[in-house]
Amino acid sequence: MKKLLVLGGSEKTRPLVRYAKDQGHYVVLCDRDPESSCRELVDAFVQVNTVEHERVVQSISHHELDGAVSFGSDVNAVSVAHIAKALGLPGNPPESVLIINSLTIVWTSSSDRSIIGSCHRHLLKATHAA
Repeated sequence: MKKLLVLGGSEKTRPLVRYAKDQGHYVVLCDRDPESSCRELVDAFVQVNTVEHERVVQSISHHELDGAVSFGSDVNAVSVAHIAKALGLPGNPPESVLIINSLTIVWTSSSDRSIIGSCHRHLLKATHAA
């Protein structure tokens, strides 16, 4: 049985939690809200604000997790990246997630789409230089 950390337990996360449980996974939910709508579906609940990465890691490290995920939240995507890195779990580098989130913000807020091409070229140069 795999142990999975899910960050954020809002209503939109319920299908993810149900799927993980249906697949036989042990699910640890981390959410700041003690009344999280997914709380009754999971094996373990940790009440911690998901943006407090170090507190989350301290609160969940004893679970010996195999993976960490979030659903539908740019903020939690960044948190998952930091937490996965801290615990040595597979995942995207936090820096990459921050860049993608920044590009998404630029894309959705810019009426001038030419800026996206410029950002993309800069991102490619930075990636190849590293």
